[in-house]
Amino acid sequence: MLISNFFFIFSTIFMYRISIYFLKDKKLSKISTLLYSINPASIFLSCVYTESSFVLFSLMGFYFLFVKKNQILPPIFFSISTGIRSNGIILSGFFIFNFLKKTKYTIVIEFQFFFLLTKFEKKKNEFILMIVKCIITIFPFIMFQFFGYILYCSSETKREWCSLFYPNLYGFVQKEYWKVGFLKYYELKQIPNFLLASPIVN
Repeated sequence: MLISNFFFIFSTIFMYRISIYFLKDKKLSKISTLLYSINPASIFLSCVYTESSFVLFSLMGFYFLFVKKNQILPPIFFSISTGIRSNGIILSGFFIFNFLKKTKYTIVIEFQFFFLLTKFEKKKNEFILMIVKCIITIFPFIMFQFFGYILYCSSETKREWCSLFYPNLYGFVQKEYWKVGFLKYYELKQIPNFLLASPIVN
């Protein structure tokens, strides 16, 4: 719990610095950081859970990506975030966003033989760099899937997920044991949880 709270407190520093950069207003940045610190979901940032470390490394990645314009550190921090929580793979989208933002005036789209061809003029190096950054970000997730496949799919007693086109161990565990799926959470037994959350919704 001590480590989680340390990560939480440290993350507020980066939250404030990022807010200063985007909002250009110290008072508004302090308010946004305060809201980040005291919002109802912050309970997950101060308990024995991976959320605080995930948020810290994600914010560090944002800080060095957008504020410091650093090319090396953001994918490393995002990769650590992905290693902590699998939804960190979404962070790779910020590299794609940055690339498209920089090349918005050099993208030529044309139809040839009913195919849509996109040419990135004079931006090949940036495109390759973007791909490398995305790979670094999602690498821990790929390694987890590979490790799970070697561990559970090399024996004679294979589970059904081993024979899928893309063997996704984490997705199988979520579906099989956690009942994760579209609208699967909405059950009668969850009514107490909905009532508990209702003041926040209002």
